[in-house]
Parts: sequence; structure tokens; C-alpha cells
Amino acid sequence: MKKKKIILDVCLTLLLGCQMAYSLISEVSHEITGICMVALLVLHHILNGGFQRHLFKGRYSPYRVALTAIDTAILVIFLIQGISGLMMAKHIRLFNVTGANWARQAHLAGAYWGFVLCGIHAGLHMTGLARKWKKIQRRGLKVCLALIVIASAAYGAVAFAQRGFPNYIMLRQQFVFFDYSEPLPVFFRDYIFILFLCMSAGCGIGCMLTRRKR
Repeated sequence: MKKKKIILDVCLTLLLGCQMAYSLISEVSHEITGICMVALLVLHHILNGGFQRHLFKGRYSPYRVALTAIDTAILVIFLIQGISGLMMAKHIRLFNVTGANWARQAHLAGAYWGFVLCGIHAGLHMTGLARKWKKIQRRGLKVCLALIVIASAAYGAVAFAQRGFPNYIMLRQQFVFFDYSEPLPVFFRDYIFILFLCMSAGCGIGCMLTRRKR
């Protein structure tokens, strides 16, 4: 079961990257991968059914509150993404709806909020890596790993700003502009580092909350 969950998470991450590429992979591919992603998200929640079953059970620590809030926000965002995406679809039309301007704005903001929150969600589940890092005895290795993480997060922060994430998240810019001459590997490289930045933030938040719990 654990192996299946890991494979599913990897597939969801790859599809998330493809979704962010949008016109660079063609609108048809965007719509197809979007439908596939919704289907895999449903499967993800089925495999992680324990989260829903225990939602109103047990004590809520600060860490659990943060994790539940992030997971709930992601669920709501992707529900809106699925509905708005189907409403705007040009090639795979399930709803014959016109004039839904709200759908375009919701889809844009939801795409970037969803990307950021998915990274934070992944980071919250990686607090164990931070504990393993603390147990490393070799000082040189520990410093090298720390420098790699800091440099990667710093590059992610630069890419975050250059790729217009703040504007899209706050809807200060309502259209995404793509450089169609940009190679796809360069595009995905930047988004990988942005995702790493969000994961680092989530891991840091998780470590602080679990430390507070202890």
C-alpha cells in the first residue's frame, strides 16, 4: 500500500507540473492531464481514507491543525479547479456553459495557490527528514547538505518572483504570459525549485509545530 501511495504521489507531482505548463504542452494536453489529475486525486483520497475517518476523532495538536487546514484548502481548491476547468474546456466539453468569467479567474488563482499549498503539504509530511539531518555526525556533510538546501530554496524564491506567482495568487494579473520560445526543461527546472521552496517552508513549519507539541 505504501509503495502504491508513493507512485501515486509521484504521478500527481508530474501531472501538476504539466498543468502549470498549460499552453506550452498544448491546450488539449492540458485538458487531458487535468482530467487525469482529478481522477488520481480521487484515488489518492480513497487510499488515504484514514484521514477522513479520523477527522473528528482524537486531539488536535498545532501540527494536526495546520495539516488539516492545508489539506482542506487543497481539496476545496481542486474541486473548484475541476469544475472551472470543465466549464472553460474547449476540446473536451462536458458542460455547455458560456460567459463564466468567474471560472477563468478562479482557475488562475487556484492553479497557483494549489501549486504552493501542495508543496507545503508535502513539506509538512517531511519533518522526519529534518530529524534525520540533525542526527548526521559528519559536520562537513551536514554543512554541505545545508548549503544545498539554502541555495535551492533561494533559487526557488527568485523563480517564484520572476514567474509572477505573487501577482497570480493575488489576481493582480489576470492572464498568464508564456514565452513560447522557452525550452520546456528550463520551465520545469524553475518550477521544481519553486516546489522545493514550498516544501522547505512546509517542512520548517512542521518542525516548529512538532517542537511546540513536545
